[in-house]
Amino acid sequence: MNITALKVGSQILNIETGNLKPLVEDVLKELKIDIEKMHLKVVYPHDTANWPDLEIDAGKMREVLLIILENAVKYNVDGGKISMQTRITKAIQSHVPDQHDSTNGDGSSANTFELTIENTGVGMTSEDMEKLFARHFFRSKLAQTANPVGMGIGLSVARAVVRAHHGTLEIESDGEGMGARVRVGVQIVR
Repeated sequence: MNITALKVGSQILNIETGNLKPLVEDVLKELKIDIEKMHLKVVYPHDTANWPDLEIDAGKMREVLLIILENAVKYNVDGGKISMQTRITKAIQSHVPDQHDSTNGDGSSANTFELTIENTGVGMTSEDMEKLFARHFFRSKLAQTANPVGMGIGLSVARAVVRAHHGTLEIESDGEGMGARVRVGVQIVR
């Protein structure tokens, strides 16, 4: 139901000024037992200067982070690693606005916060990458082998929530056994 509401543009977000760092830490606490069972090393920037304030629905963005980090744990290898990097990209104002223009509607530029979550897990083939968002219920053969339980809807939900925030969610993998990177971009509060 959330995906349907987000796709038709229904207002189901409770937007407030918030920060992703406490949400990441909360999700890591929730996943602590699984992280320890897999002997995973988790690295992320602890300095609050790396985590700017954003206009977000904290509850929905927590769901996004839970989906991404849970996948990073489930589809990782024993003794693997999950690393997070943050960066701020400065918007370049376009003279010809289009759907990818990062202005605030009033002509002013909006900087974007990017959180990249990388894992050392099973990775994805290029064929699987093409199918990932083509439909809502997709799980690669690697994912099915690594974790037989699951419906293949999590990343579609995460992407829909991030898009409802006028953000982006991209997934990359260098191939089978090469892990994956999920990049979430959200505008920074001016």
